[in-house]
Amino acid sequence: MLRQRLITGSLLIALLAGVVWLDVTTQSPNGLLLTIVTACFAFVGGVEMTRLVDAGSGLNTKAPFPMAGGLGAAAMTVVTWMALTDSSTPEGLLVVVPMGAVVLSLIATACSRGCEHAVKRASGAALASVWVGGGLGILLGGYGEVGWQLLLVVVALTKIADTGAYFTGRLIGHHKLIPWVSPGKTWEGLAGGVVSAMLASIVYFEYIAVQSPSMADDHVTRLLLAATPGLVLAIGGLFGDLAISMLKRDAGVKDSGSLLPGMGGVLDVLDSLLVAGPLLWLVASLVQ
Repeated sequence: MLRQRLITGSLLIALLAGVVWLDVTTQSPNGLLLTIVTACFAFVGGVEMTRLVDAGSGLNTKAPFPMAGGLGAAAMTVVTWMALTDSSTPEGLLVVVPMGAVVLSLIATACSRGCEHAVKRASGAALASVWVGGGLGILLGGYGEVGWQLLLVVVALTKIADTGAYFTGRLIGHHKLIPWVSPGKTWEGLAGGVVSAMLASIVYFEYIAVQSPSMADDHVTRLLLAATPGLVLAIGGLFGDLAISMLKRDAGVKDSGSLLPGMGGVLDVLDSLLVAGPLLWLVASLVQ
């Protein structure tokens, strides 16, 4: 299991690095190539989330019903990216896209010659559009505005927090965090994840990234500021993980899918990023 996770994780990292490298070398506008690739993952993640919501409601999880959530998530990824990187993009599209996903869901329900569970199916499509598509779109928007370094730092710190929590929990974890949501998570694991992310954040912003001259003489403040992104991403990633865990437990499944060997589904890989990235963006926007 661990060997499969390492192989799949390495391939995903190579894919992300390769697409970012192509984006940079070809100078595609605002990360267009990465946005297209991410929208494909958003589609799969949206389908998986819609299936989880349907399964939790005791509904049929086969096509065509989950397609509305997948299409909504893919479209929302692109539209959110456009709204953050192109000022000419109509902001109303951020409302139109999830509404469109709901309409598609209702059409699919009507074509099944019945109106049963229309509200539940529409809710699943809207949730997948906003949660998956919106979360990924904000990540891509930050990438388009600031550059590839920000995206890789967000992904790296979030996954470092996940990894630190996993291994710390396995080594010394004894006190359950929220056992009715995620039985494997512990308070010790949470602490290990937060500390790992904060240390990695300090290393990056203190020794790799360009330092701010205005902070050069205030060592303590500089360290605190450097550790803040790691703290925010670790906490946000935990909430993202727990949110998807709740959906999976309600649906009675261990993984959101089986596309990625050793990891489960696309949603199992993206869960922490879908909250961590937007939370960091929100904090950064408020302090500017």
